[in-house]
Amino acid sequence: KGQDERDFYFGRLFAIISIHRSQRLAQSDVSADFFISIVSQLQELSLKKSYLQEICYDVMMDIVSNAPDSISNDILPFLSSHVIERLKQFPSPEVIAFAILVEKKFGVLFGNKQKSLIHSSNINIWSRDFINKTIQSHPKVHSAWKHILRVVSPNQFKDFWKMIVDRLLSAHSIEKQYLVLSVTAEIFDMILPSQIDTVLSPRILNIFIKSLMTEKSHFHEISKHLLNKIITSI
Repeated sequence: KGQDERDFYFGRLFAIISIHRSQRLAQSDVSADFFISIVSQLQELSLKKSYLQEICYDVMMDIVSNAPDSISNDILPFLSSHVIERLKQFPSPEVIAFAILVEKKFGVLFGNKQKSLIHSSNINIWSRDFINKTIQSHPKVHSAWKHILRVVSPNQFKDFWKMIVDRLLSAHSIEKQYLVLSVTAEIFDMILPSQIDTVLSPRILNIFIKSLMTEKSHFHEISKHLLNKIITSI
């Protein structure tokens, strides 16, 4: 209990991270059973304590994204079963990001009507489960944002940004508007030049410029941070 329990969980987590960093799980001769056992342990750990969930899924997404093609057919049923179960029971930002990674890597679809979770028909899961829950990590930007924006294809990016980010801005909530500016700053060095006009939409630019001009603005510091990211990225 207490500190001993915490030490035990982090000990297991660090052992798994060591195995992952050894590149053993990315080698073509790794067994599907061993791969599944490692991912399964991370899934179990993520349920133990709330503070473990984000880091466990960070590691899990890195492991799965580097899974060798030689075991894809063997691990997909296990991964799909986990995603479907968690999306029904507790669709946290981490689970949603993991589901989109599995969709992208293995060509499966977990959204309504056999659509991708990124499709507009699944807007409810974003507004109810993703946006509202990532705000809870304020002022830190939840890692799920970066994971998702890494795997969203260039063809999907514009629709995704408008569907999710513009929806945040329309809420007129200080926390949500702060989140938009934070996410924009966080991912600005990841985007393509052709995506700049999508990311710096008229709505975002309006808040961004007004905040830079007013030191008393709730968003002045994060807008300065975004400005620095823009300058260093262009």
